[in-house]
Amino acid sequence: MDSIYWVVSRDCNQRCPHCYNNSEPGAPGLSLEQASRCIARLPEPRDVPLDRVILSGGEVLVWPELLFHTLAGLHDRYGAAVELMVQTNGDLLDEAMLDRLLAHHVCRIDVSGMDKYHPKSTVSAPARPRRFAG
Repeated sequence: MDSIYWVVSRDCNQRCPHCYNNSEPGAPGLSLEQASRCIARLPEPRDVPLDRVILSGGEVLVWPELLFHTLAGLHDRYGAAVELMVQTNGDLLDEAMLDRLLAHHVCRIDVSGMDKYHPKSTVSAPARPRRFAG
């Protein structure tokens, strides 16, 4: 298997009219427990060769706790055998976030929101990452 493309949340800081999965601010995503259960059900490393896992949303950087929990779980399961990648619209990507992504073994970041189809309204107002209660 080449890759798994995993939408962990539909929550997004933008409202793009063409969005394929109805992402928008406040849309639902997985809980940390649900993400862990999904990871546990992914192919066993020794049974199915897997090249990469691409995490996407919504906007995966809106819920950093979910993103980094998922990245840590994937790395624990697969180690360096599977490349971890993130797809983002780029609005919440700054130097500190980039450092965290690299520290969580992300080898590639795809910025998909830098085109004429994605509104830049969120660039003028600072986006606030979502926090899990508890």
